[in-house]
Amino acid sequence: MKTRFLVPLALASAALAAFAAFAAFASTAAPQSAHEADEAKFVRLTRQLEQKPLGDTDKRMRTWLLQWAKDSPDITVRFCKVLKPVPGDGVPNSGILATQQIFGNAAYQIAHPDKRGDLVATQLAGARSALRAYEALVAQDPKARIPRMDELLRKEQGGTLEAELAPIVQAECAATGKAPANAPKLVLKARPQAR
Repeated sequence: MKTRFLVPLALASAALAAFAAFAAFASTAAPQSAHEADEAKFVRLTRQLEQKPLGDTDKRMRTWLLQWAKDSPDITVRFCKVLKPVPGDGVPNSGILATQQIFGNAAYQIAHPDKRGDLVATQLAGARSALRAYEALVAQDPKARIPRMDELLRKEQGGTLEAELAPIVQAECAATGKAPANAPKLVLKARPQAR
């Protein structure tokens, strides 16, 4: 009679051990732990979209990122057109690159809270994030090249991106280079076009 109970007990023990191993693996492989802070999630998703910008097929990640950036009491993202022609009509992946610029800006502010008011630093971080996403997009589809983005990539690789973009940030965003203390949370700023 003892052996009749040993087999089911051994099977139950093996099943429990397998379940525990699977649960441990699943918890380390899960995209978000139960206790991950929103700031850490924001940075993680931003980096994920830099590597796989077409991976957000249902737009849930971008929707969450935009909403979080808008609602965050500590982060103010000013979107300035420092990557012209992005955003623009007829520009490949323009929307993806523009939103990536916003995400990179906010992720930088999370990682560097002392630089939140530094418009050049935050805009540069956003531009670099968009450039990383652009590289990934072009690797998948070489026809998606944008000459200006290629030029900016060369400047980044040569260590001159900041020198290239700093005056553009000043012209496109603000004369002082600092975000005003009372600036709205998520600002889309475009210079008025001459008629």
